[in-house]
Amino acid sequence: MDQTTHQQDIAKLTALIAQLERRISLIEDRLSPSGSSAETPIAEDASPVRVSSAEAEDELEYQVGQNWFAKTGIVVLAFGMGFLLTLPIQGIPSYFPPLIGGVCALGLYALERAWRESYPLLAKYIFGAGMALMYFAALRLCFFSPSPVLSASSVPGTAILFAASILASVLALRRRSTSLFALALTCVVLSILVTGSTWIPVIAFPLAGAFLSTVRTQFKSSGLHILGMAVLFVGILLEGVNNPLLGRTLQLTASPLWISSLVIPTLLAVAIGTLTRRDHRPEEWMQGAESIAAIVLGYGTLSLCSLSAEPPVIVGIHLACSGLFLGLAVAFWIKERSTIATFFFAMAGYLALSIALARQFSAPAVFVWLALQSIVVVATAVWFRSRFIVVANFCIYLVIILSYLIAVQEEHGLTLGFGVVALVSARILNWKKHRLALKTESMRNAYLAIAFLAFPYALYHLVPHEYVSLSWIGIAGLYYALNGVIRVQKYRWMGHFTLMITVLYVVVIGIIQLDPVYRIVSFLALAVALLAVSMAFTRLRSRRSLPVMKAPPPVRPAARADAHESHRS
Repeated sequence: MDQTTHQQDIAKLTALIAQLERRISLIEDRLSPSGSSAETPIAEDASPVRVSSAEAEDELEYQVGQNWFAKTGIVVLAFGMGFLLTLPIQGIPSYFPPLIGGVCALGLYALERAWRESYPLLAKYIFGAGMALMYFAALRLCFFSPSPVLSASSVPGTAILFAASILASVLALRRRSTSLFALALTCVVLSILVTGSTWIPVIAFPLAGAFLSTVRTQFKSSGLHILGMAVLFVGILLEGVNNPLLGRTLQLTASPLWISSLVIPTLLAVAIGTLTRRDHRPEEWMQGAESIAAIVLGYGTLSLCSLSAEPPVIVGIHLACSGLFLGLAVAFWIKERSTIATFFFAMAGYLALSIALARQFSAPAVFVWLALQSIVVVATAVWFRSRFIVVANFCIYLVIILSYLIAVQEEHGLTLGFGVVALVSARILNWKKHRLALKTESMRNAYLAIAFLAFPYALYHLVPHEYVSLSWIGIAGLYYALNGVIRVQKYRWMGHFTLMITVLYVVVIGIIQLDPVYRIVSFLALAVALLAVSMAFTRLRSRRSLPVMKAPPPVRPAARADAHESHRS
């Protein structure tokens, strides 16, 4: 019975396979141009199809004739119609040119709808030209005439200009076009500038920055964000140089505090656009480009516009920027463990803090504060897990030391402070080295090398020559004491090298320059120190070389019983 069922199943499968083969043959016959099912062999060495030079030339010609000429033609048309509206025609009312401009804009919109299917590329550019012409018609109500219909600073004029720019923004958002939105944002900034008001920019620029951040989050476009930031901060810069768009003289006359009220809120608003991005992909360099653009454009605009301010005002402005940038660095790190944006905002915050310290304090006190700042930078870099900040801070720290040695002719003991800062920085890096994932100890060794050179150098200039060798012996003792507390072998080697340079100093300089009494004291003190170190290491090595007596392992009861049984047998 089972064998019969098995044979029936095999027969069904065989019939099914035969049916599938027939269907495949029919499909091949229909697909074959000749109606036969014969397969055409494919050459193994068939090379990919290459575009001929004539086809490439035709494609380039189509690009020039279809795309480039369309863009250029629409731009030329928009400018031509704009120049036409600016002509002061005698004998016609002032409202007639703006009315003509509005009608032309509506005509372009209608043409775009008519050509949307047949000429989609040309229709897209025509729509942008219509947007620009619509805003220019609103601008024509207030300018380009001896007797304009409205004043841009009046409530109706301001309302019409902002209504036209907001309408352009809505149209750009409906089309989801980044280029149209950039054009609309330019109209918004122009509306802010031409009003000539002092309180409208304080409100409008941060709102425009927040709007840009929202659109950046929706479009997920870093390029649009960078372009929008450029438009916003160029507008703020024009406000800072006396707004030459209104025919004023180009000069730094704006109040730095007023410019700060524009830049800092706007900078915060545009930075949030990167922070609140919805695409939770791994951070890319384009997000870093957004951070760099925000820092360079915002901080550069504020720094340029505050050049003529009083020192206390400049210090306050840079401290505010430092707090803003460091706060953004912390926010980026907490929210998405950013490495690129955190690095740039943190370094910008440190730079602003350094400028504030440099303007507040004079040499040599400024170098003390800059050195203390270096400790703060190292501590925050460990928290940010940023090796880039550690390396950058070390390079800046070297620049600070070299600047001190060049600018300050007389040693004030600050080099000792540099050595202490280097020791503390090295200790912080060694304490939290697992957070930085440093595979080498190059940074810690570099800080320890600075401390090793700084202490003898400072004491050589601060201590009388008779006591230089004794002070260096004291430094070596300090290193040995640190090794006893922290148990880091590097401090022992620093003590060894300090004693070596002390030997060189006593032998070369002490014999020639020191008085006999101080010479004898230096030699005896150095000899005692060297012998004490030698005895200490002799005892340490003898302790390590003593054999350790190990107790025999305890015998378990079961093992004892087995041993007893074996003994009886």
